[in-house]
Amino acid sequence: MLDVSVRKELSLLRWYLGWCVEKGYTTNRVFSKYRARLEDTKKPVIFLEKDELLKLYNFKIPKNGSEVTIHDMYGEEYKKKVTEKASLDKVRDLFCFCCFTSLHYSDLAQLQRTDI
Repeated sequence: MLDVSVRKELSLLRWYLGWCVEKGYTTNRVFSKYRARLEDTKKPVIFLEKDELLKLYNFKIPKNGSEVTIHDMYGEEYKKKVTEKASLDKVRDLFCFCCFTSLHYSDLAQLQRTDI
């Protein structure tokens, strides 16, 4: 588990043991003095550069039934058949709109015509 998850689990355990002391199930309070030494690790923020976003925005999705070659993040190549062009266009447009406007998808989903 990540340190954040461990910290959350320890907090829940500490609360539960405190509840046990309150109810009289135990009198041992050693847990209240224990503090785990966990490091706070910062995750790097990964984002698209402007040219990468524009490349995605201008990308033409191939027609249904056509076969495309795809490279994964490890550089391996494989072929895939395009089956849902319309939905891929819509997903690309929504993603780019979120990037251009800095909206979360949940906020975008709640937008109405009256908000424009």
